[in-house]
Amino acid sequence: MKNTIIITLVIIISFFFCFACQKQNIQEKASTSYKSEFKIGKIHNEILDAFYTNNSKSIKINDLVHFIENYLVNIKGYDSLDVSTALNQLSDNDDFKIFSNGTSLMDIDMPNYLSTLSFVYQPSDEFIETIETAWEYSEYQSSEFVRQYVVTEIQNNQWYNDDLIMSEIIVDVYLNSYDYWNESNVSKLKPSSKVIIADAIGALHGSIFGFIGATIEGCIASVIANEQLQENNNQ
Repeated sequence: MKNTIIITLVIIISFFFCFACQKQNIQEKASTSYKSEFKIGKIHNEILDAFYTNNSKSIKINDLVHFIENYLVNIKGYDSLDVSTALNQLSDNDDFKIFSNGTSLMDIDMPNYLSTLSFVYQPSDEFIETIETAWEYSEYQSSEFVRQYVVTEIQNNQWYNDDLIMSEIIVDVYLNSYDYWNESNVSKLKPSSKVIIADAIGALHGSIFGFIGATIEGCIASVIANEQLQENNNQ
C-alpha cells in the first residue's frame, strides 16, 4: 500500500515538473522567436521619420500606404511579394478598412477591434483587459503615465504563450513610439498618449498578418491619430 502511494506521488510530482518545464520552454521559445524575427519598433520609427520629413501637411491614406510600401521594399530591402501580400491581407480585413476614410482608432469600438486578435492568437482575458486599460488611461493621462503603466503592467508582468508574444509587440512599439513622438520635430504634434498607444495597438492588430502587417498598420494608426488630433486642436 505504501509503495502504491509513493509511486502515485512520484507520478504526480513528475507530471507537474514536466508541465512547468514545458511552460518555461514555450515562453523562452516565443520570446526568442519574437526577438529574432521582429524589428517592428525600430523600423516603425524609421518610416515615421522619413514620412514626416517629406510630409508636413494633411495626407491621403493611399499616399501613406504607398509610401510605406516603397520604403519597406526600396529602402529596407524587403521582398516586394511579401509586402504586397501583407498589404492585400490587410486591405481585405474589415477592421483595417476603417483607415481608408481617415477614421482613427479613437473613433472605433476598441474591444471589438481587439477581438480580431483571436484569429491568430489565444489571448487571455487578463491580457486584453490590460491593453484596454492602457487605452482608457490614454484618454486623460499623460504619455508618461501610460508609459509607466505599459512598463509595469505589461513589460514587467509574467506572460506565457501568445500573451508573451503580444506583450513584446506592444512594449516594443509603444516604447519606440514614445521615444519618437517625444523628439523635437516641428512637423509633429506634441507628445500625445492617444497617438502613441494607437500606434502600439495598431501594430499588435496588424501582427495577425505578420511583422510586415504589424509595421504597416502601426504606422498608419499612428499617423491617422496624429492627423485627427491636429485637426481637433485647430478647430
